[in-house]
Amino acid sequence: MSPKVFSIKRFTFTFVICAVLNGCMMYGDGTPPQVKLPDQWPATQNASQEKSLPLYPWWKELKSDELNELVSESLKNNRQILQSINNIEQAQAQLDTVKLGWLPSLNFFGGSINGNTTLFFQGLSVPVANVGGFVGFLPTYVVNLLQQPARQNQAGQILEASQADYLAVRTTMIAQVTTAYVAVLVSERQTQILQDMRESLKKRAEIVSALAARGLATEYGQNQLEIELNAISGQLAQNNANHQAAQNALLILVGRGIGRIKTQQSIDQINTDVPSPGNMPASVVATRPDVAAARARLDATNYGVTATASALFPSISLNALVTNIKTTQNGANASSNANFQAAYAALVLDPKIIGAISSSNAIYRSAAIAYVEVVNSALRETDDALSGYEAQRVKLGHDTEAFSKAKNNLKISESMFRQGLLSQSQFLENKAQFNLVEAAVTQTKLTELIAIAKLYQSMGGGSIYEESNLEISNGKVQPTQK
Repeated sequence: MSPKVFSIKRFTFTFVICAVLNGCMMYGDGTPPQVKLPDQWPATQNASQEKSLPLYPWWKELKSDELNELVSESLKNNRQILQSINNIEQAQAQLDTVKLGWLPSLNFFGGSINGNTTLFFQGLSVPVANVGGFVGFLPTYVVNLLQQPARQNQAGQILEASQADYLAVRTTMIAQVTTAYVAVLVSERQTQILQDMRESLKKRAEIVSALAARGLATEYGQNQLEIELNAISGQLAQNNANHQAAQNALLILVGRGIGRIKTQQSIDQINTDVPSPGNMPASVVATRPDVAAARARLDATNYGVTATASALFPSISLNALVTNIKTTQNGANASSNANFQAAYAALVLDPKIIGAISSSNAIYRSAAIAYVEVVNSALRETDDALSGYEAQRVKLGHDTEAFSKAKNNLKISESMFRQGLLSQSQFLENKAQFNLVEAAVTQTKLTELIAIAKLYQSMGGGSIYEESNLEISNGKVQPTQK
């Protein structure tokens, strides 16, 4: 053997070994990047005991049967949820397609021969001449025993990511329906308050106008009341627009068309004393759907690198040709079979595979960075939601106390007015002050209820409520064990 031939063989052997080792080293080991989780939330937490958040119907704490029905309706009819289900079906179809890669393909063919030459085929007992026909089929089985499982696992992780996305959409829709419903109730209550304030201002304006006619009131006082009346009318118009926008949002979220909705409850009937869940950071990360989706996408890219590196390994090919040939020779008909089988392993030494492995590995690293970012975002959002809810809860407590005192003062003013100790104008002015406090506490109820919805959304609350096919734990979404 010449030194040149030996050098080429040694180079080829070295290339194969290095490529195989490089491919093996480039794909991850299936373990997601470690993110340091705090033992407790930095935010002050007035929490209850730890809950099974994915199954917990937190919105029922608001004590509204109407809201419960709307949430259930949205989980069945919301278009974003339906789109997420469709995405799952697409991912499942893709997985089923990949699984079919284990099966052989079957090619059928046929044709005719017409010529002046006699043909002889090895293994065929009769010559083929003049006219004739043939039919056959070719079963072919080609598989890379390392690449096929990797592709299948990759498709499985893509399916899991779509399932986690579906649970994340459910979590978001529950929070949005709750927020929209509360906004409808609050805007209805604000309308009542503003209308009451407008009527009081109109009466005060009539009184001042009568006093001014007798020289007992100034034009300045009349103008001031007109300014306040115009401001209230403007606020009322804006509130009506907000009310319609909230109704449209709610109706779209539950899968209906825009319009009006007749509510059965008032904001005063909604329970606002809802304790925050006592789940610690590790528990939240383990069951939050978007974290599970990021983990599944990371695993999918991991298997993608494995599948790409597996191209360095041989593919097994099994073939069998089965034919039947009919011929006509000098007016005599004859037929025979010509069959063969073949089996071989193909190894493609393509340097571009190394580049493809590097590209896949870069995609894996990008997915790993995205996973860490999602986990950190989940921690930040939850802690912010905890502190935000605690602040709104405390504020609502103070506003409720102020409202109670304002309500008591209104009763005193009404009693004094009936006893002739206050004029009607003074009583109406005190009533306007009460209305302002009532409007403030109503607005605080809205922000507090939005905060609790945001908190449970950030913790992944209710993601698998009324969902019998999936479960989520330890950062993974799996089919329900039945």
